[in-house]
Amino acid sequence: MNKPLCIIAGISLLAACGGRQSQVDRAVENGVEVVLNHLEPYALKGQPSQIDLKEETRIDFEKAEYSGLGLKEPDFAEADPQGNIYVVEQFSYSEYFIYKFSPDGKFIKKFGKKGQGPGEIQGIYSFVINKSGHILISDRSASKLLEFDADGNFVQETKAHYVLREAIPLENGNYLAVRNSKDSSESRGWYLCIFGPDFNEVKSLLHESPPRGNRNMRY
Repeated sequence: MNKPLCIIAGISLLAACGGRQSQVDRAVENGVEVVLNHLEPYALKGQPSQIDLKEETRIDFEKAEYSGLGLKEPDFAEADPQGNIYVVEQFSYSEYFIYKFSPDGKFIKKFGKKGQGPGEIQGIYSFVINKSGHILISDRSASKLLEFDADGNFVQETKAHYVLREAIPLENGNYLAVRNSKDSSESRGWYLCIFGPDFNEVKSLLHESPPRGNRNMRY
């Protein structure tokens, strides 16, 4: 059965007027100051104390306007700074992974062709939109990072030296990414690392070992 996709695009912060606490209660425990949280929210003058979520867009794939897309079980969605919505379906029968919609839910185009060639994708592990509005995709199966512009045009791809689980661009042009163990000289597991623009490793930050007794782990 097709599933509707609800995009919560707007979050409004409202000051609650029914809270009883007009001052924040604090206590000192073992020399450390602790803020006491109550069931009723604090109502501090000029400070938000409650979150109000408002639905702005709903994309319902059961509707006739979406019937020709082939989308049935979307995995996740992201929005760019202009409010455009990108829906990813990993196991679609279509030859594409990514579907772009306008802020009001109108279908625009699909891209991210399946395949093993340049600019083609074997599987999307992470999907990040950078500050320029470009889309960065970590393809774990092909050990590469692909970049598309906001219109879905292929820009470039960078081959990684490891199997990547995800990659996040940093302000200085480097990447924060998770890779598998390099070889037998390292402990098995996943490593959180900083990589340069060419995906040469700069620094290893954290190591996560596989659960004990799991002989079916694959890296």
